[in-house]
Amino acid sequence: MRIFISSTSEMAEEREIARDAILSAGHIPVMWEYFPATTLTVQEILNRSIQQCDAVLTILGTRMGTMVHDVNVPGVIFETQLAESFGKPVFFFIRRSGLISTKHAIDNRPSYGALLGKIAESRVISSYDSKAEFKKQVILALKHIKEPAFEGDETSVILLSKITKKDIKYLIEHPEELEIVSPRDFENMVAELLKADGWAVDLVKRNNAPGPDIIAVSSKFIEGVPVKLIVECKRHSQSNPVDISIVRNVMYWVNEEFRATMGMIATTSRFTSAAQQQAKEHHQWRLDLRDQTEIISWLKRHQEIEFA
Repeated sequence: MRIFISSTSEMAEEREIARDAILSAGHIPVMWEYFPATTLTVQEILNRSIQQCDAVLTILGTRMGTMVHDVNVPGVIFETQLAESFGKPVFFFIRRSGLISTKHAIDNRPSYGALLGKIAESRVISSYDSKAEFKKQVILALKHIKEPAFEGDETSVILLSKITKKDIKYLIEHPEELEIVSPRDFENMVAELLKADGWAVDLVKRNNAPGPDIIAVSSKFIEGVPVKLIVECKRHSQSNPVDISIVRNVMYWVNEEFRATMGMIATTSRFTSAAQQQAKEHHQWRLDLRDQTEIISWLKRHQEIEFA
């Protein structure tokens, strides 16, 4: 396989690690620094190179890097867009500190923030803390590409580092950071918060099939009957509120598929007025809506919990 490595110059060490991992796995790394001198434009070179590759590994740091003048967008964004247009699998690798601690050190240009928000909701995402962990995740990604069931536009998370107490403290102080926590990390967070509240939790395996993220049963009984909770987690930005369709989906699962007692929708964003009205008028006692503000309050009550 030919694997294109996309990143900014600040990620030089990670580029070398990715190159070595690709070579050791018997594949061919494709890197900008290996391209020969040519009269072709940058856009033409990238277009031809990515089209001939089997997948793209995109390594993100805290800067957008060099702009592609032909199209006036940063290279990492342009390369990602090209890969998507050709239907190539894209694997994103993000330093854990880049996800949680250094968002405000990232270029303030909107396109980079938009890219972070987009990748946190799609494709294959992997966060890492060390060079050794990064290498393992690259090797895991290469194995994943070869799986027959994998398709380039699937949503699939390879592996995620756990959220630490330090991260929780930072999230409480900077609630907007919740918007770039990965979806699976957010689901894990909600699951652990439910455990801290006394629920027995089943975090549903991600398989791209429609359905809730968490099924929880309370240790408290109502007249001898256990309470069953169906939870949907939406890691959205503030510009993407949870709408009424999600409310309807959750209550369908509660009433029809799981015969549960109640439902919950937890989001890093907010709810549309229609979603709030639907919940209040039709599901007032059976649906709990928790937006970003309520998630932060929840975290404050359980700052010392350990996340699995």
